[in-house]
Amino acid sequence: HGEMPVPTGVATLNALPSYAIYRSRFYCVGMWTDNLVIDEHFRVHRQGILPPTVVPVATATGGPGRTGSCVIRIAFYDELTDEWSPLSSPSLPVALANNICITSNIPATSTDPRVSHVGVWVSMNGASFRLATKRQLGVTSIAESVATLALGIAFFPTFERFPHGMFNAIYHERQVMAGDMSHLDVLYVSALFHPERYEGLSFRTRNGEAIVAIVPTRDICLVMTATGAYGLRGWTEDDMELQPIDLDIGCTGHQGCQVIHGNAWIPSPKTIFLYNGAFHDVLKDRRTEWQEI
Repeated sequence: HGEMPVPTGVATLNALPSYAIYRSRFYCVGMWTDNLVIDEHFRVHRQGILPPTVVPVATATGGPGRTGSCVIRIAFYDELTDEWSPLSSPSLPVALANNICITSNIPATSTDPRVSHVGVWVSMNGASFRLATKRQLGVTSIAESVATLALGIAFFPTFERFPHGMFNAIYHERQVMAGDMSHLDVLYVSALFHPERYEGLSFRTRNGEAIVAIVPTRDICLVMTATGAYGLRGWTEDDMELQPIDLDIGCTGHQGCQVIHGNAWIPSPKTIFLYNGAFHDVLKDRRTEWQEI
């Protein structure tokens, strides 16, 4: 905490931390009042950038430029992690007739110190919002005349910050998280390749049991409750599913689980289980000693 201070307003909880590593970044939950990320530049930030709260204003001037009905949204950007915030609310439409478009009412600062740039995203005639340009944070208006067919990438599917979690893991290029105190039976899954973005993909345990551990191993992510074991499989929103494996095998907690040579070791109230495609009791005749502990 001395060398890498947490963001202003983040407090430490009386809870164990959980860490998941993805592409040289540490995604940290549990021990703090917010989900955190430590990037490869040794900066500590809240996971996810909040969108600008202001509504941009679009006006037409001069030319040459674009023609058509133009709506503007803006978004914050962190150039060191290539991470965007969600889009702001949309401007009122402006009719362009071979005009330059000026976007004003841009916030000159952000409450999030990781933000380095602000981007202007343009929708022409009701089409998807596409990147027109981005500028370093500090400008309050931007003039651009990027041709409609030359606009950049389309904005991403709608996303937001994760709910606060108590433990997490990386599975199939996504961050999976659980422990939301309002929904203890829900497993939250991030956008593919974007662990900080939550697009709404989630799964509930079959009988409403609270999730107590997440253990990715081989091609499955074990999702443990105090009394049972579920398995998350799949890569996309279309094929991912959470199914019961054995509802008579529980787990004592996330921090006690380990993966060794691809095999998951799961402490339960009854014994210690090894999972290598099936659950195996590794204590056998020593269960009594384990249960007494």
